[in-house]
Amino acid sequence: MANNRAIWHDSRLGRKVTRWYRLGQNTGRGKNCRTLIRSFMRSSSHRSNIFGRWSFIGAGVKHRGRYKYVQIVFENARNPGNIWSYPSS
Repeated sequence: MANNRAIWHDSRLGRKVTRWYRLGQNTGRGKNCRTLIRSFMRSSSHRSNIFGRWSFIGAGVKHRGRYKYVQIVFENARNPGNIWSYPSS
């Protein structure tokens, strides 16, 4: 995302993360962490993910130009068994 200077949710997330019961995803871009968190908290779906009852949380951040690109994955599973890796082809 940072290389393309754009953000999007990964519609294939359910096929990349195995053995899951429930998945959530927050994706954003901001000039600093404060603006990113404020944006997530103002969105009901992103806020719901932050305060959800998850077993596992994974986050990635990439600084590019003036922005930080963030991807957070929330997951409920006994054993995540992740096969997720980027860049994807």
